[in-house]
Amino acid sequence: MQTNLKICRGCGQVKDITSDFAVDRSKKGGITSRCKECCRQSSSRRRSLRSPEQKEADAFRRSEKRRAANPEARQKINCQARLRYGANRADQLRRNALYRKRALEKIKLREKVRRTACADLLREQYASYYLRNREQILARNKIWRLDNRERRACSLARRRAAVLQRIPRWLSAEAISQIKEVYARARQMSEASFLSYHVDHIYPLQGRYVSGLHVPENLQILLASENLKKSNKWTPQ
Repeated sequence: MQTNLKICRGCGQVKDITSDFAVDRSKKGGITSRCKECCRQSSSRRRSLRSPEQKEADAFRRSEKRRAANPEARQKINCQARLRYGANRADQLRRNALYRKRALEKIKLREKVRRTACADLLREQYASYYLRNREQILARNKIWRLDNRERRACSLARRRAAVLQRIPRWLSAEAISQIKEVYARARQMSEASFLSYHVDHIYPLQGRYVSGLHVPENLQILLASENLKKSNKWTPQ
């Protein structure tokens, strides 16, 4: 009786142990119960059933694991990439613009999956980047505001118009006084704690699915980081 043969549980054929089966130390005999070909076919079927969102999420997780596993090698690769980009910047920008125009929907899907599947990781990365480069970011934002006064003014005017349109006519003088008190309290909290506090609308004034009013009952005080993270979204409780 030959001992180097085994029946595959997938296809039922008798195959050679050394060449047709993979090593699996969790099994009793130390090899897989199915042959390599059956395992490949099973993996291919599973991959074909995955949605595009799952594929993008898996690819992003694998790339993040590779970066975390070998940071020194990743730093070397990043340095080489920056040198290549500096030497061929114009050509690279042209190719990037063509790719974005050709694969716009694919890029949007990838970014959406990346933000939802790895929200905590991205939030930590953004916070760490901001702490390391806070002065440069503030200086860059100031320069942008000075160079884009018209766009800044347009944005502020649109915001003021949105607030005015969401102030109901039946709002009493007492309610207006309460609104002012909320803003004053937020300023006092910021000055006392050396943290930045914002007055947020629980139901956003310009929400996608729901819009609230500029009334005292729709106001809350949040940390600036929490308010910026919330943006104009509303999540049902």
